[in-house]
This record gives sequence, C-alpha cells and structure tokens, in this order.
Amino acid sequence: MNVFLISLLIVTLALANSFANVVPSNEEKNLLNESTTLLETSNLTSTHNETTLDMTEALAELLTAYKKIMPCGNASLGVPPTAPFRNPSVKLNFSGEFLSVKGEIDNLVIDGLDDFLIVQLAHKASLNHTEMDILYKNIQILGKFNLTIGADLAGFKYVQPLEGFINFQVLNMRTTFGMNIGQNEVGGIQFSNFEYTLQVGDIVVNNLNTKWSVAVNNFANQYIRDFSMLFLQTNREMFGKMYSESFMELANKALYNVPYSYLGSSIVESVKLLKSMECKQ
Repeated sequence: MNVFLISLLIVTLALANSFANVVPSNEEKNLLNESTTLLETSNLTSTHNETTLDMTEALAELLTAYKKIMPCGNASLGVPPTAPFRNPSVKLNFSGEFLSVKGEIDNLVIDGLDDFLIVQLAHKASLNHTEMDILYKNIQILGKFNLTIGADLAGFKYVQPLEGFINFQVLNMRTTFGMNIGQNEVGGIQFSNFEYTLQVGDIVVNNLNTKWSVAVNNFANQYIRDFSMLFLQTNREMFGKMYSESFMELANKALYNVPYSYLGSSIVESVKLLKSMECKQ
C-alpha cells in the first residue's frame, strides 16, 4: 500500500504539472492561430463605420458564429475541427529537481468546448477594455497514457511505469477574463492588462490504470478528484499569471502587424464569413 500511495502522489503531481505547463499553452496556440486566421482572411478594406459599431454585440455574435462551426472547422481557411478537439499524440518530457515525467498521451480527445454559455460580455470603449465571462457546462477529457514517473522523495529514488486510460469530466467550468485592446508602435493590435480567473463546479474522475486493481483505481480516482479541486482552488493566482504571460506573448506576436484601425470591421466581416459557412454533422 505504501508503494501505491507514493505512486498516487507522484501521478497527481505529474498530472498537475502536465495540465499546468503543457495543455494550456497548446490549446492557446491552436485557438489563437484559428482566430488570427479569421482576422487575416477577413475583408480588411471594409468601410464599416467604427463609431457606430457596438463592440459588445459584435464580439458576442463572433463567439456565437464561431461556436456553430467548431465541430466542422474550415479546411480552406486552415481551421481544424475543435468540437471535439483531437490530438493523436501529446509527448511529455519534464525533468525537475525532484520529479520527472516521460512518455505520451495518445488519442487525446477534449469534447464539450462548444457547449458554452456567455454569462457576460462587455466592452468599454472609453477604456478600450473588454471583459468576458464564459461557462463551459461539461468538458470530457479522454485519452490513453503511457508514462514513466521518476521522483526523489527525501533521498529515496522512485521510478514507476504507468499505463491506462484517462476519463475526466470537468463540470461547470467558469472562465472570466479582462483585457485592454489597443495598438502597438506600428499601429497593430496589442493586448495589455490581461486578467484571468478559473472556477470549476466539480470534477468526475473515472481513470483506469491497467496495473492497478478495481479497488485501487476507485481510491485513486477519488483522491485525484479531491486533489484536483484543491489544486485549482489554491492556485488561481498561478493560473492567472500563467495565462496572462503566455496569452500576451502569443497574441501580441501573432497580431503585431494586423492594423488596429481595422479591428471593428474585421470582426464584422469575420461574423459574416462564419455565418456563411455550413456545418452539417
């Protein structure tokens, strides 16, 4: 039982580290690339009157229109399907002072990204500040893992191979964020003062480690659920800082040469483009 508890602790730390350092950055890159593609392929010569544009309404329409095509994507624009989001292989190779994680997660599927509710969306033109509050009702995370975990616990070297299946449900995940949208030194779009908060209603864990018995798996799933909830609750500031730093760097680099003066018309044209697309499932 001591070996199992050590394995469980290491797996928990590995999962926490993996989701904190691998998944968010990959997700942000995918979603940001898709958003940038839509901006760049929009009709930037539109003569839409910026002074009459209701940015709050325009952004809400953009999210609603994008939600509609998420299951299909659009091959001609290079936008892949994201509902569900699929990644055939995620390789992990983390090595720290006391913990190492090597291996891969195969057939990663994240379903439910299009099942969201816009709780609040507001744009304050006088401050160029946008705030969004989005509720994801049910996100299902599936995959198959094959990992080797190594740890140094008080001088005790521990190596454990792990193999099995991931089956997570994240219920009522609420993400709120705010940011200023202005222009950089060359007149491109620039984000600043990014703030992010994450709340989760509950997590349902039905993972299966094929090396463990049913009883041990049940105990592990309950432990991982409790630890994950505590981890999310006590590390909100860390997630906010992490997302702020990674989002700002990626977004500002991708949109550096997209003219700020065309932001409003780009959103309008992107909405028209998305609404014109068909997505038959």
